[in-house]
Amino acid sequence: MGLNRPITIGRIDYTNVWPIFHYAEEQLPADRFIIDRRVPSALNTAMQRGEIDITSMSSFAYAQYADSFLLLPDLSVSAAGRVNSILLITKEPLEKVLKGTIALTSTSATSVNLLKILMSLYYKASPDYITMDPSLDEMLGSADAALLIGDPAIQASWRSEGFTVIDLGELWRSWTGLGMTFALFAVHKAAAAAYPKAVSQVLQALTDS
Repeated sequence: MGLNRPITIGRIDYTNVWPIFHYAEEQLPADRFIIDRRVPSALNTAMQRGEIDITSMSSFAYAQYADSFLLLPDLSVSAAGRVNSILLITKEPLEKVLKGTIALTSTSATSVNLLKILMSLYYKASPDYITMDPSLDEMLGSADAALLIGDPAIQASWRSEGFTVIDLGELWRSWTGLGMTFALFAVHKAAAAAYPKAVSQVLQALTDS
């Protein structure tokens, strides 16, 4: 790692992380910190490859590569129940969906695996899955239901064509009694060791925001 290079910070490109980043960016000089906006699955890959130093990332992806990262404390995208942006949208009755096909958004890691757990253990079902870009119309043109996250999920929930909308945060809570953490904030161990002051500055800025 170069001694004077800027620190790259990954930002999930969805509204639900806006409170954590909006004011933080004002406190992080552009000549020393680069904000890289991507969807969660792209940030997960970039973090794994070492292209980003600090990022908001899928909790599932963090667990996969936890030996390489450190968590930043007290920062996450979490919900104690309904989350309003992790949605299974069905055009068919649920009974058909459970035996049919579900289109999974290509932008997610945590929510995809959460849905598969719910399908297998809660519904005792084994639907087929296909992965698609997050377009509700195209997804429902190819499948009986669509899993969307972030802004596409929020926007889809505003539509009134008679779809059934299942909030995965709410379903998880009703089944387990637990909240759900969809995304966390992590730093590469190598970056934390090389640039402790910069990492501390990022953590303070995110926490203040």
